[in-house]
Amino acid sequence: MKCRASLFLLAGLGALLVSRGGAASPDPVQTRQLLTVVTSAAPVAERARALQQLALVATPDAVPALAALLGDEQLGQYARDGLELIPGEAAAAALRAALGTLQGNALVGVVNSLGLKRDPGAVEALRRLGAEHNAAAAPAALLALGRIGTPEATRALEQVLSGGPAELRPAAAESLILCADRALQDGQPAVARTWLTAVRKAAVPAPLRLTATRGLILAGGPEGRALLLEQLRSGEAAQVGMALRTLRDLPDAGTTSALVGALDALAPPLQPLVLRALVDRGGDGVLPAVESRAASGTGEIQVEALRGLGRIGRASSVPILLNVVRTSSSDAAVSAALAALARIEAADTAARMLALLPAVEPALRVRLIAVLGERKAVEANAELLRLAGGADAAVAQAAWRALGLSATPADLPRLIRLAVAARDDAERTLADRAIVTTAMKVLEPGRRADTVLNAFRAATDPVEKAALLRPLGAILRTMGGSHEAFFTVRESLKDQAAGVRDAAVRCLSDWPDATPATTLLELALQPATPPAQREIALRGAVRLATVVAAGRERSPLNVHAIFVQANQAVRTDAEKMMIVSALGSLRHPDAVPMLRPYLDDPAVQTEARLALVQVAQGLGGAKEPGELRRLLEQIAVKDADEEVRRRAARLAKGNVVVATKTKAGAGASVPAAKSPGGLFNGTDLGGWNGDPGVWRVRDGTIVGGSLLGNPRNEFLAFGRTLKNFVVRLEYRIVGTEGFINGGVQVRSVRIAQPPNEMSGYQADIGAGHSGCLYDESRRKKFLARGTDEQIKRLEKPGDWNRYEIRCDGKRVEISLNGERTVAYTEEDASVAAEGLLALQIHGNCKAEIAFRNLHLEELP
Repeated sequence: MKCRASLFLLAGLGALLVSRGGAASPDPVQTRQLLTVVTSAAPVAERARALQQLALVATPDAVPALAALLGDEQLGQYARDGLELIPGEAAAAALRAALGTLQGNALVGVVNSLGLKRDPGAVEALRRLGAEHNAAAAPAALLALGRIGTPEATRALEQVLSGGPAELRPAAAESLILCADRALQDGQPAVARTWLTAVRKAAVPAPLRLTATRGLILAGGPEGRALLLEQLRSGEAAQVGMALRTLRDLPDAGTTSALVGALDALAPPLQPLVLRALVDRGGDGVLPAVESRAASGTGEIQVEALRGLGRIGRASSVPILLNVVRTSSSDAAVSAALAALARIEAADTAARMLALLPAVEPALRVRLIAVLGERKAVEANAELLRLAGGADAAVAQAAWRALGLSATPADLPRLIRLAVAARDDAERTLADRAIVTTAMKVLEPGRRADTVLNAFRAATDPVEKAALLRPLGAILRTMGGSHEAFFTVRESLKDQAAGVRDAAVRCLSDWPDATPATTLLELALQPATPPAQREIALRGAVRLATVVAAGRERSPLNVHAIFVQANQAVRTDAEKMMIVSALGSLRHPDAVPMLRPYLDDPAVQTEARLALVQVAQGLGGAKEPGELRRLLEQIAVKDADEEVRRRAARLAKGNVVVATKTKAGAGASVPAAKSPGGLFNGTDLGGWNGDPGVWRVRDGTIVGGSLLGNPRNEFLAFGRTLKNFVVRLEYRIVGTEGFINGGVQVRSVRIAQPPNEMSGYQADIGAGHSGCLYDESRRKKFLARGTDEQIKRLEKPGDWNRYEIRCDGKRVEISLNGERTVAYTEEDASVAAEGLLALQIHGNCKAEIAFRNLHLEELP
């Protein structure tokens, strides 16, 4: 019979079975070229590289040169490599000839090479060398004989094994094991048994005899099976361990039936181990043996059988497992049966478990429900949903846990309805988790929050609305926020029910990006905001601004303005600590005066000093005398932390240590590729500033406002002052209610009050004013406009329109869809001829404005 290769060799001997073929591609030309280097006076390293290359292309012409190097300490190994790969008698003869001239390691190397070439002509010389009691190369010679494996070679090995020197018998044994392995591969088990039996009976170390025993077992047949059982019954740990490993490798079915028949006669501690091995083997007869012991066994053998059914069990096994669950007094057996029920591949498993649920006590019902969850038993979801709303709290919680694993998106509506009715925090937490994990199974990531969001919009009961905000927030934190969801949650801040408002504030404060930062800060600054909501909102706003300031998120958020307003709002020591920690991420000179009052405040002075050092690092140190240098010098003297003192001293001198690996600097915008006009990269709002709760990027366009409502004017400003230029863009504005209007600000500035406003020229958009020039927050009037007929003829309401705005000297021109509507010359010398470019969405409307294809051309 054929046996799998190298199943019983000692560790490390597998490599000895490698047979060396001829050169990769004999090439006479390359051989001559390389031999020129090899035989030259070139440096040793260069000759060694040539020998390595030669081994791959050498022809028999290279043999003399290689043979001459066999005794060379530095190059002998390379020469042997080449001779091993050159086919034909010449290379083998050169190696044989060297046996009589070399000593020590060089001789051992040549012996190994002859073994690798499996040279039958070397057998006699190797036999003589292997018989020499004191020869250092004798073990290698015996091993080479084993690799050659001719009848003459194996006879020589048998002689050494039976009557040779004691110190050489292990090498002879190893070599005969190699020969036996080759015989098994060649389908000669009888020959293999002869050699393996000789090794097993020889006076050699126990590991070799054990290896031979394994080989005899693997030789198969009744003799192999009998020997396997003998080892199992021996009681010797090494023999038993070998037998357990070996029985998994035996390919014949007779071994399985023999082991099954002998199982009960084995020592009790051994029976579970053999049963586990039988499960690993599989095959006919194993499942009935396992099922019978799972049904009627006791102790560890039953537990092992129950575990085995989890792997190989079928439909016939399920009643056995359920019966153990229902009737056994052994917790180990019940646990094993439940684990098997979770794994077994039988189609009716869940149905049988569901049928059993009403008949068992609640504690066991809980455990069975957990198994249904582990199985992700979709067919059980209807019953699990019923149990999740049942009266038994423990069972309900177990059902919620299971539903978190098994529920599908189709179950979300009922999950949501049940979650609203959850009786306590523990159940609510589990219900929220089930909703979130089920929502994550929606294939389209952008739609995973939809079911919960739609349920929230449809809900009228305050308790239900507050309950739905928890899983909605968790889904958004996992998948990322959306403005659609933000606008919905923001609207609920106006809800009449305090519980809904509280839940909305918590949801927004945990938002995954900076979108709600401005909304949260405004809420925190409102005098009417309850203290608890105020604290949550303030912390949320500062946290989100800190993420942007630290460079971990690209956002148009003005983090400097957020920190200034938040700093003015802090009241408690905890809030001081919050703002101080956040200011450390702000790379802005204004962080210095904001931190100054905290440097000597006992509640936060340690953190404030560290934050100031971080700000100074971000600013590049104190480059010139001033307040920053003075404060750093004080920290360098006063601070208790030696490292902080050292850093402060360095920074006070203007020395900045640049970290080798840092994130984007505090408050710095990550560079982004812009469109040819340098305004918008089509991906994010880097380089712009505005409220991220109003402005966002969608499908490569800048979008502002919401169809749910815009409470006030909002502007998105490009972060660089412009003087003379042409800006071209396309806009679209849609709305349902109010003054549906927007615009493009040019040569404008932000004003202090109200802080959301801008002042300057506006190319108006919508509400019948498209193509007109308005003076926003300054003169508050139209400076020039086209005729009503022209505007009506040119504009495409609700569709994309092309705008071109030219500012050159005192002249401002506007073109709408290719036709000029305004040519205005400024006569007021006090009006600045430079400023910011910005986009606007008007307040007091339910509208959304979008801009695309923005292009800036700066003029001389």
